[in-house]
Formats: sequence, structure tokens, C-alpha cells
Amino acid sequence: MKRLYWLTQPPVPLPGLERPGLEVTPFGTTRKLLSAVKRQPPDYLLAPYVHGYSNDYAGITASNLDVLLYGLQRYAPGCRVIVLAPPAELTHAQALAAIFPLHRVLGLPVDPAAMEEALSGRQ
Repeated sequence: MKRLYWLTQPPVPLPGLERPGLEVTPFGTTRKLLSAVKRQPPDYLLAPYVHGYSNDYAGITASNLDVLLYGLQRYAPGCRVIVLAPPAELTHAQALAAIFPLHRVLGLPVDPAAMEEALSGRQ
């Protein structure tokens, strides 16, 4: 059975996640998700993207996902990351792929066929 960790607050229905052989676990915070990754690495990570418009003085974080994605590189290097982004932030989310290995970047609202393809295991 494949394991998918989902960073969401609160958990909302998302098309394409209800499928046999996929265990979906929602997490409300990045800290709790990373703690679970250290104990049991997932096959997939599903996370929303929020661009960091000048969010720190050093300029080292580009989004809400930076810390999480650095942690995944260390504790779950084989995890396939699926990022969900609103239409206005799609270009920023796609640029994140230059820094971190992303499996897919999907626009919101999520197309069920696109989610199915992302979870099919194909690159």
C-alpha cells in the first residue's frame, strides 16, 4: 500500500485521493508532518503552495514549503512531492522545481485526471 501525507488545514475533500491501495494521512502543521516523515517516510507528499513575498530579511525562503522540502531531502529522498497552487502563484510554484525535486505542480481547483496521473507513479 502506498502512503500519502497531506499537509492541509482543515482536511477538505480533494478529487482523486479516494483510490484503492493509497493510505492518505492529513496533517495540520508542517512540524507534525516532518515528525511523521522521520518515523515512516511516505511515498507521496501533497502540499499547498504559498509564495513568500519578502517574508524574511535574509531572503532565503521562497515559500511556505522550503523547510518541509529540505527535511524531505534528508528523511525521505524517494518521496514524490505534489504541490497544489492557486492560478496566481503557479509560476512561482513551478520555479520551486529549480530548487527542489517536485513530482508535479497542479493548479487549483485540482483536475481529477491530473491527480490520477500524478498518483499513478509515472514521472
